[in-house]
Amino acid sequence: MRATVLALALCAAPALVAAQADQTARLVDALGMADMIEILAEEGQSSAPSIAEGLFPDRQTASWMTTVADIYDPDVQLAAISADMAEIIGDEDISAMLGFLESDAGQTIMQLELSARRAFSDPTVQEAAEEAWADGADIAPAKDALVRAFIDTNDLIDANVEGAQKANIAFALGLIDGGAFPMSQPEALAEELYGGTEGMARDTFDWLYSYLMTAYSPLEEATLADYVALSETEAGAVVNAAIMGAFDAMFTRVSYDLGMAAAAIMIAQEL
Repeated sequence: MRATVLALALCAAPALVAAQADQTARLVDALGMADMIEILAEEGQSSAPSIAEGLFPDRQTASWMTTVADIYDPDVQLAAISADMAEIIGDEDISAMLGFLESDAGQTIMQLELSARRAFSDPTVQEAAEEAWADGADIAPAKDALVRAFIDTNDLIDANVEGAQKANIAFALGLIDGGAFPMSQPEALAEELYGGTEGMARDTFDWLYSYLMTAYSPLEEATLADYVALSETEAGAVVNAAIMGAFDAMFTRVSYDLGMAAAAIMIAQEL
């Protein structure tokens, strides 16, 4: 009997792993993760000249831009994010959330989020949106409450602030490990480079609120209410943790690699 049970367990294990991999692949696809990573890669590359201007203004070479593009390689980052999400989700049941995201309503929401995110890559669009939504004149109270509930439910302010701090420290650590700065405390260098955290939560809220209001403005309130309600479930919490954790890992990894690459150029500049 014990041998039979063991044999069944051994047969079930690969099936379970395959089911988990399929679940994550479906989630990554439903979220439009490949498109989002493309957008983030474009933003990262567009910020490369400002990094060069701040750290090595006389060495803004094509090789730096190529290095940045390699670091942000969408295929590499998508594979890493998928693996991180699969690890975070594990064997948790996210079928309810996955079913919604794959539905017509869920796909409408994802497309609206992607469209807004791409639009916000333009700083002028972002600033105009923040000013427009800050006025509050055309905001329906019900939709305002739903967006705020979505932000609170998913802990988006604290998570994004913490993620930004970790990314800043990772970049500083890359500079230090790369030999560009003789410092042992990356936190101190990060503050020197990026400033303190004062006002970061407020700025994060302003960005998130205006972004979500821009994305969800065409959405029926009932559909948004369903999305918020699902976010409050255990499955919603797991999916949110997977998304935030995977992007947190990505930005930390990318920031460190950028710091190391910048350090190499800075050292060469001094020789």
